[in-house]
Amino acid sequence: MNRLISSLHNYSGGTFEHSKAAQLSMMLQVPVHPDQVVLAHTPLRQLGPAYRNKLVLVTGNEDVPGVAHSYGFQHAVGVNHFLRREPSLWPHTFVNTPEGRTALRFAPMPSPSHPFHTSTVADVEAVMVFYDGIDWGAEMQVITDVLMRGREYRFQTNRPVFRADNDRFYGDIGAESTPDRDPFQPLLIFTNNDFVWKNEQELPRYAQGTFRMCLQAAYEKLSGRPLFFTQFGKPANAQYDYGESVLMKFAASLSSGSSSVSTAQTASKRAPFSPTMNGATTNCTSSSNSSATPPLLEKIFMIGDNPTSDIRGANAKGWESVLVETGLFHRTSTRSNDERDPAKHVFPDVERVVDAIISGSI
Repeated sequence: MNRLISSLHNYSGGTFEHSKAAQLSMMLQVPVHPDQVVLAHTPLRQLGPAYRNKLVLVTGNEDVPGVAHSYGFQHAVGVNHFLRREPSLWPHTFVNTPEGRTALRFAPMPSPSHPFHTSTVADVEAVMVFYDGIDWGAEMQVITDVLMRGREYRFQTNRPVFRADNDRFYGDIGAESTPDRDPFQPLLIFTNNDFVWKNEQELPRYAQGTFRMCLQAAYEKLSGRPLFFTQFGKPANAQYDYGESVLMKFAASLSSGSSSVSTAQTASKRAPFSPTMNGATTNCTSSSNSSATPPLLEKIFMIGDNPTSDIRGANAKGWESVLVETGLFHRTSTRSNDERDPAKHVFPDVERVVDAIISGSI
């Protein structure tokens, strides 16, 4: 019996998966289960146990510390926690003005027993960029302060400037040290590699990848050392591996008659995507007697609107890549596909993609 299951991969982060699922359910008028939702930072759940009792700086909006706590980062704090306690870290911030204190909604300060109150930025053991920030200047400054911890450095005008490649990664996730990693630098993780994204504005908007470039340039100019980081998010394999595990979980539940997969199947049949989302869906073959073994995922489709992230990652995984013309790519009389990262299929919008998958035409 062939059935269609789906998961929704959305770079819109800075919120809880259950909140995003509720939002999507209302918008699409179909039930979306939280386990179907994979936000840019969702794979960081895997690191929660390893960093449970460590002081971790998370950046993004004011909901991000709460999201991090739900992943198991019990001692996670945000940039504004440090700024509210020590305004001189970034004197230009709006946070500590009378207007800012009135207008902004802040994450609650940690409890009195939290190690934050007896720590400084030098005690932070990891930095995780969950979501696009609100004040890039403040976030770059505080992250730099953390990364420079325990290091003796001097500001020398004659110091040669280190120039790194655009993309520099280190080691396996959670590794304490690798040959390519600066042992003095705390773990640094980004969750979105996109340089730009598209909305109603004529020109694309800068994304988290741009923030990473700015931080990298400033840090290397200041320290004279390369910036080492781990990159989650499309097109990194880690993001697609996590998405595949989500689909496998639903496929296994489908074969055992789980109600949560019934939700996923229903959503898939009624096109649980919108043109502004990126999604993965799979055609699953299972039988009523196969609950003891993982069901076969016959084909996985990755539907996306960004060739350099969605399509590149899907092609690397061997999935069926489907590019839609509702984002950064549009066909012309001389261009029917992206030249650098061509998709296996190109459609005007997601609704037509889902219809084609359900009908078996692709």
